[in-house]
Amino acid sequence: MEQNCVFGGECGNGLRESDALVIARCSVTGVRGVVAIGPIPAVEVIGQYLGDVQLFDPPCRNGPVNDSFRMHLKTRSTSNKHLGIDALETGGKLRLMNHACNPSARFHEVQTGRNLTVIAVTIRDISPGEEVTVSYGDRLWFVCRCGWDGCQHRDIQHLPDIHKQGGGGL
Repeated sequence: MEQNCVFGGECGNGLRESDALVIARCSVTGVRGVVAIGPIPAVEVIGQYLGDVQLFDPPCRNGPVNDSFRMHLKTRSTSNKHLGIDALETGGKLRLMNHACNPSARFHEVQTGRNLTVIAVTIRDISPGEEVTVSYGDRLWFVCRCGWDGCQHRDIQHLPDIHKQGGGGL
């Protein structure tokens, strides 16, 4: 997009990460993730989930849909194959957004013609110093520690953490 844009991708059609985001240790949770350094209003596009688009095997019926930095997409290829984004080796800040059952942002698949991307949109106002989070869904590959009173994974929070090599991210 930026190669063909006389504005260098800075126009209304360009997607870029919000300048109000940094990778830092959240002062509230103590966990490293994506933190707001300025106020971010609700319904703001804060960036793209970048990585290598790949053909994935279908997700397991009983297993997690996503795993580590691999995000399965709902959109399928023209040959009806499962698509996904692997952000382990490449990607932007958004690949480091942590899970919360009461998130401050959501991922949305956006397609224009043959171009497909995943954007993150805030679902409420976010204050400076607040960690920007998304929900990873119902089937997690780790023990949820979001701490929210309405946590959908309360029944497993007594279990020990399972540390996977290369874990974290979405």
